[in-house]
Amino acid sequence: MAGALYVLPVLAILAFWYIMLFVGNPPNPKYGEMLHFLFIEAPNRELFWYHAALPVICAAFAVAYLIAIAPQTTIARLTFGGGVILALSAWLMSNLGVAIFVTLPLVFSVKATWHLTARRSGP
Repeated sequence: MAGALYVLPVLAILAFWYIMLFVGNPPNPKYGEMLHFLFIEAPNRELFWYHAALPVICAAFAVAYLIAIAPQTTIARLTFGGGVILALSAWLMSNLGVAIFVTLPLVFSVKATWHLTARRSGP
């Protein structure tokens, strides 16, 4: 379930980029110049770099959960820790909707991680 939920931030960010590039532009916009300005010259360019990297990172987490890389105990802990770091960065760098979509998969991944960890501990 966590893997499927990591698709939500990807869709939210793709909507962000669609609006940024295709809505309200004059006829025949120069997309190369727009992207150059956003990624190189804009004073808050780190936000655009973050919003460009976020869908790639969320897609990697989705693939990790969907192809069952995460059920191994060590990898489950690392994936969950990476998800926590990603969620914290979303709360700091993005808007409320995207931050909620990035945090939501943690609800399901913490249960799986806790179950794997508790099962291995003991005498």
